[in-house]
Amino acid sequence: MKDYYGESFSYIHLKFGDIHKQYWFTNEFREKHPNFCKEYELYWNGDEKCRFKTPLQIAQYVDMFNIPVEFYYNFTDTPSKGIEDVYAYFLREYGGINHEYDGKMRENYGFGLDGEKAQVKNYKVVKGK
Repeated sequence: MKDYYGESFSYIHLKFGDIHKQYWFTNEFREKHPNFCKEYELYWNGDEKCRFKTPLQIAQYVDMFNIPVEFYYNFTDTPSKGIEDVYAYFLREYGGINHEYDGKMRENYGFGLDGEKAQVKNYKVVKGK
């Protein structure tokens, strides 16, 4: 298996619905994608001037512009199977109604406005033709 903690290729770690655990960009990658690296590092550092406001935006950018970076699930120590896998991960894990606007966890997010109990659902993301 590839070393997703090493320095031989470019990768971004995913953990807890975010994209802030660890990353590495090779010198060749930085030379070819300097503006992506700059924006990602602004995101990493929480800079409000960053064009990326969510980890899903970063994944979409990587997908749309064929940025050759790999994603890795830090919590399970497994590489992603592709961008569809990354999208599905964010659908399952990222924010949504369980977070307040300031990013803090919302209390009682597992209950609806009228006392309904949330139902866990799994979705599969597939790439269209």
